[in-house]
Amino acid sequence: MPEWRELKRTCAEALDADGQFLTDWTRKAFEAVPREAFVPDRFWWPEKQDDGLFPLIDRKEDPNRWAEAVYASHTALITQIDEGAVKPDGPANGHFTSSVSAPNVVVRKLGHLDLHPGQRVLEIGTGSGYNAALLAERTARVTTVEVDQALAIAAREALTGVRSVVEVVWSNGAGGCASSAPFDRIIATASVRKVPFPWVEQTAPGGALLVPMANATEANGLLLLRVEEPGRATGRFVDTVAFMPLRGQEDGNTSISELYERTHQQASGTIRECALHELTQSWDAELAVSLRLSDVWVRRNAEGTWWISNRHATSWAAARKRPDGSYRVKHWGPRDLFAEVARALEWWRSNGRPALTDFGVTVTAEHGHQVWLAEPDNVIC
Repeated sequence: MPEWRELKRTCAEALDADGQFLTDWTRKAFEAVPREAFVPDRFWWPEKQDDGLFPLIDRKEDPNRWAEAVYASHTALITQIDEGAVKPDGPANGHFTSSVSAPNVVVRKLGHLDLHPGQRVLEIGTGSGYNAALLAERTARVTTVEVDQALAIAAREALTGVRSVVEVVWSNGAGGCASSAPFDRIIATASVRKVPFPWVEQTAPGGALLVPMANATEANGLLLLRVEEPGRATGRFVDTVAFMPLRGQEDGNTSISELYERTHQQASGTIRECALHELTQSWDAELAVSLRLSDVWVRRNAEGTWWISNRHATSWAAARKRPDGSYRVKHWGPRDLFAEVARALEWWRSNGRPALTDFGVTVTAEHGHQVWLAEPDNVIC
């Protein structure tokens, strides 16, 4: 049988060494909540990818490996692929749609929430229920919303099993939870391209929202918004995290490989200049590009080729660096996406390479979701 106390202690020590516990209450909550109670008997472990597939970890077949994964400090556990279409019966890959987030991400993110006892908090995206259980260690007034009915049922059972008092609601989180509003804090465990206005409406004056914003590359910017007056939220990015997108705000269903196979014969080829490497060296550059190009997707594969596409798969570009530092670019579609990314990077450099925390967002009913640099009046998009 796994020694849960020892595994948790080792995990906590690793988190502490990395400075992940930003507050004392997150440390106490981590120590109090049994993470293993929220992990299903079968899940995929991306840390151990083999031949392009993520291995299935089965508690009955290998309880020690299962336990090792549960308390791996920097690894998320994938509990659902393609909204449940892929069954957990073997190694798999696909579109991840639910997970038990890595401990380092969970506790660090909660440390930014500034949650106090007695405050009412809404969580968007219940998932396994683990994050809600940690919240409930701080305040007894927790509501969590989950769009997937099966996940909501499983989370409710897990929370009941550890005697955690949480209101679990099966609903689309984009609409918040008006029946239990207003909330002092709202925290999203899924990334968004734009902050839904119902979340702002349902936050009490003086309250705050902690929301991951979807990024053009790998990391999400973690946005902390304050509501100083009804219907208006404003704040800055405070950190980077990585979360799956909110249902309904995902990228298009067409993969870049499918799009390329269908259209590559019509693509044009050119030689271009651009410092794309800065996207792999700076989260600040990543965030700046994603804010300027909110519907554009940028990735670099293991072979060093940059792939760029837009959300609705109407254009793409592929760029490979040449020995002289320029890029051989192939592109297709009405938009020159490579040029758009190059201009966004140049904008970032010409503005003094602003840091992640220099950017902010204001959300109102009148103007919607506005991104700014340095000051709320300096709207950039």
